[in-house]
Amino acid sequence: MDTITQAYLGAAAAQALARPSDVRKATAIGLLAGALADADIFIRTPNDPLFGVLMHRHFTHALVFIPLGALLAVLLCRLFRVQISLGRAYLFAFAAYATHAPLDLCTSYGTAILWPFSSGRYAWDIISIIDPVFTGVLFVLIALCWFKRSPVLSRAALVFCAAYLAFGAFLHWQATNQVRDLAQKRGHQIVSLRVMPTLGNLVLWRSVYVAEGKIFADGVRLGLFGDAALYEGGQIELFKMERHMPHLAPDSKLHRDIERFIYFADGFVALHPADSSILADLRYALLPDSLEPLWGFKIDGPEDEHGDMIHFRRANRQNLTAFWAMLKGKNAPGI
Repeated sequence: MDTITQAYLGAAAAQALARPSDVRKATAIGLLAGALADADIFIRTPNDPLFGVLMHRHFTHALVFIPLGALLAVLLCRLFRVQISLGRAYLFAFAAYATHAPLDLCTSYGTAILWPFSSGRYAWDIISIIDPVFTGVLFVLIALCWFKRSPVLSRAALVFCAAYLAFGAFLHWQATNQVRDLAQKRGHQIVSLRVMPTLGNLVLWRSVYVAEGKIFADGVRLGLFGDAALYEGGQIELFKMERHMPHLAPDSKLHRDIERFIYFADGFVALHPADSSILADLRYALLPDSLEPLWGFKIDGPEDEHGDMIHFRRANRQNLTAFWAMLKGKNAPGI
């Protein structure tokens, strides 16, 4: 999830193991260790835009890196003169750092949690990268724990987080069943499928699936606080290297970059509907049933040079109005 939420969860894990007298020191260590894995955003090179994208949620998020990540957090705390024994500091840092990758795994971006044993970027798709309910309740409980020096409150925060994620998993199952039923009515045999919560909520979900050589995008509004609704979206041809760019040399930089981008996007890629020079990651869009991506990769450059990432975040009033209408289960204007 976002780095702030990761820091809060790390603090809760550290507080839960602390004695009342150590709660505030545990909070400081937990905040740092819980967020530290996201320092990988600084691993970049100006000559290869995809390198930084692929390094985020890579080795610093792997389970095998937790002991080293905790040690780095302890060393940083020493620099800030946090006065506590090394053993207790490492315990708090280890618990906090260990929460980071599993929480990221619950989102849809993809996390290399099993590196170096597996190169896969795993995602459970049960919570949005930003969720104000999850973050807000977590913050309130760790803040109360800090003021009252009561680890019981942080343990309650961890129970809440586990329950919230379990609820997200249940809703993901419900939304997935809705999409499978829709695909069956269309006569489609699903090849691959992703169902993900939209930004900031567990009510409105985005679905993308591959069938018959195409990607289909749809929105599912679950009936938690109103009627359920289904927003059938569009379809677009799935990108295939041998079909769309047969002239590209397999050993060229651009060819390798396209393969890396396809891997990053979990295979849900197509030529941008408005610009065929851009390969779109269709996992994400401003609206759940849209084929307008949030980002893509430029593929019309020289073969011997790296391509570039392109972003399309245009959150205008019309999109926001449509999203809000869908969230409430109503027909979105203009959809």
